[in-house]
Amino acid sequence: MNQKLGQQGEAFIVHYERRRLEKAGKKRLSKAVRHASQQDDGLGYDIESFDEHGKPMFIEVKTTKFSRATPFWVTKNELETSRELKNQYFLYRVFNFNEDPRFFTRQGKLDQGFMLEPSTYMANVRSRASWGAIWGKVPLSGRFSKSSHTS
Repeated sequence: MNQKLGQQGEAFIVHYERRRLEKAGKKRLSKAVRHASQQDDGLGYDIESFDEHGKPMFIEVKTTKFSRATPFWVTKNELETSRELKNQYFLYRVFNFNEDPRFFTRQGKLDQGFMLEPSTYMANVRSRASWGAIWGKVPLSGRFSKSSHTS
């Protein structure tokens, strides 16, 4: 459901970007708008577009069927890409998608335009020496018993 909604929101913005450029008399640029995430979802943005002067815009789309204030997820890659691309990076927040789609935009680094809260962490196993004496051995059968526990 979320993936489908996200793709629909991206298509909505691709259409909007093409119309925006056509209305600005930039038909050649409107034809060059690209739904980049359809070919590569690891870019840190979804759409490649242009401003009226032909300067590239890299657009990340976040879509919800709920209100404007609904929180959304940002990946580490999206955050880093926004920092690298700075003012060429745009987040389009599409909301009320199922009823009356609307959106707002933020230009630049995501951590300057939004309050970001860490919500997931990468856990790496520490060295064996730091495990202490609480770890036991589990036989290949997958069963753990007092007799297989060593300290």
